[in-house]
Amino acid sequence: MIETVVTSENFDAIVKSKDDKSFDRYYAGRRDLLDRYDMTVALLRGKSVLDIGCAESLLAALVAERRPDIERVVGIDANSRLVMQSKQRLGVDADVRHCYAENLPFASGEFDTVVLGQTLEHVHNAKYAAEEAIRVLKIGGRLIVNVPADDTKPHGNHLRVFISIDDLKNLFGTKVFWDGWGQVHTFHYAWGERG
Repeated sequence: MIETVVTSENFDAIVKSKDDKSFDRYYAGRRDLLDRYDMTVALLRGKSVLDIGCAESLLAALVAERRPDIERVVGIDANSRLVMQSKQRLGVDADVRHCYAENLPFASGEFDTVVLGQTLEHVHNAKYAAEEAIRVLKIGGRLIVNVPADDTKPHGNHLRVFISIDDLKNLFGTKVFWDGWGQVHTFHYAWGERG
């Protein structure tokens, strides 16, 4: 993994500049986005899902359409503008919160599934974000992660590059038993259970 050193002060400026058009790209039929989101929705397990780095909350919208078995979807994002856009799109009652992946306001073991979709390349501290994702995931719960595989160096708001799927898996250490991994289009994609 190759990382750019970023201070807390300039991290907030980077986050505020992040934009997201996932709804537009998904519904326009972008194959890479369709395959990743459709795969993620199919892999969700249990009654509660946390989407870390939810952006415009496309995952929550797809879960509402396709997975009536899931009772609770919570999204968090460090970009307050994207959180507001999510609430406008999903309704004011949507559980979308402005917070950082490294400091989640949830109890340990609160969620059946935790998703980090296109998130770890953006967070301030990937190690802390991974630890927090595992902390709020129930033992035996499912973790779903994907990051760009075609970056060669950090750029823009991509603060780190995952050279291989092993970079991604190693970030979580032995706390996750990986069920599946590989590349989906230009993304490293992995899912497993918290041990």
